[in-house]
Amino acid sequence: MRVGYVQFAPEFGAVERNLDTAWDLLSRQQADLWVLPELFSTGYQFASARELAELAEPVPEGPTTTRLIALARASHCHIVAGLAEKADNRVCNSAVLVGPSGLVARYRKVHLFYEEKHLFTPGDLPFLVTDIGLAKVGLLVCYDHFFPEAARSLALQGAEVIAHPANLVMPGLAQLTMRVRAMENRVFTVTANRIGIEARTGEALCFTGLSQVAAPNGDVLVQAPQGAEDVRAVDIDPARAQDKHLTRLNDVFADRRPGFYEALFARRAPTAERAEDAEESEVKDLDRITEGIIGAAIEVHRALGPGLLESAYESCLAFELAQRGLNVERQKSLPVTYREVRLDCGYRLDLVVEGKVIVEIKAVDRLTSVHKAQLLSYLKLSQRKVGLLINFHAETLKGGLVRVVNEFPEPPRPRRAQR
Repeated sequence: MRVGYVQFAPEFGAVERNLDTAWDLLSRQQADLWVLPELFSTGYQFASARELAELAEPVPEGPTTTRLIALARASHCHIVAGLAEKADNRVCNSAVLVGPSGLVARYRKVHLFYEEKHLFTPGDLPFLVTDIGLAKVGLLVCYDHFFPEAARSLALQGAEVIAHPANLVMPGLAQLTMRVRAMENRVFTVTANRIGIEARTGEALCFTGLSQVAAPNGDVLVQAPQGAEDVRAVDIDPARAQDKHLTRLNDVFADRRPGFYEALFARRAPTAERAEDAEESEVKDLDRITEGIIGAAIEVHRALGPGLLESAYESCLAFELAQRGLNVERQKSLPVTYREVRLDCGYRLDLVVEGKVIVEIKAVDRLTSVHKAQLLSYLKLSQRKVGLLINFHAETLKGGLVRVVNEFPEPPRPRRAQR
């Protein structure tokens, strides 16, 4: 597999010109996965929230995502890029992963840096890993590199490559931390930084370049210069990221002892009012996602009818969901943790939508209690709340839909080995 970065100096506010530049630069080489900088189409230093709102755009309907998809189709590749995403009445500092089939995944920056806190809404989507065929790819944006939990979350979900669009202004830090993130998780990392200076608010920001690709042992495979435009790709073997051994006797994942890390997950107890608001917001979000899935499934069933293989319905439903702007992961691995050891027992989730809802697709005469019990077990193992069983063999899809809710999503406490 060939992965690469694009490093250049976007012109603030010149979306079309920046898109043209990206197209021209990407056309110079071939790669299977390209990473572009954070906010590459708009520039970074917004003078006001109003200015940001005027330049932000929806995903995937906006001009940036649309153009990236066209480029991915023309170049037969996948592309990760950062942009300002308009989401309802909010603007998020987001990254999209697109391919020839359209939007594949979307991530909204969780950790906002400096003045971003006055402009953007913090991300509300989980850290997601998407299988693009040649590799499993996870997304981070810029300042996320400072938080080892973010990269570890992706690695525990099976990420082999972490794509990292960035607008770095602190010299040398991310180049070091992303090597550490690669080494401690035994994954490849691709950081795409920008160059140039923006001084639109009385404060000059100098972007530091040095985009890079790091290997699972922390080695830098290729790196851009500090202040020059650069496009470079390198061959990698994603299978290297599946081997978590540091020595013959040390596997950096198998050696983890989560029972001793409980302080990482300790939170201040929310007030009853905050807890109620959070729960109401989560219910609304789950309802929005499930309604979107059901609408897409009805469209697929209307077009295809019953009688096809489950794999055909899965492919078509995944495509329809992506076209509607929903994050979709197909055949997501579901490991089982036994005595603090993470085991791959071969379980696969048909679809995971927006990181929250599991969709299991069937083409059977009728759904049974076994199907429901299986989905409930998947929800408990993955700590998700809602799943949908969809039987495309039903004459009307309404008769083939079952919503399953995991009422007790609290994770089981790790068992200590008995002496």
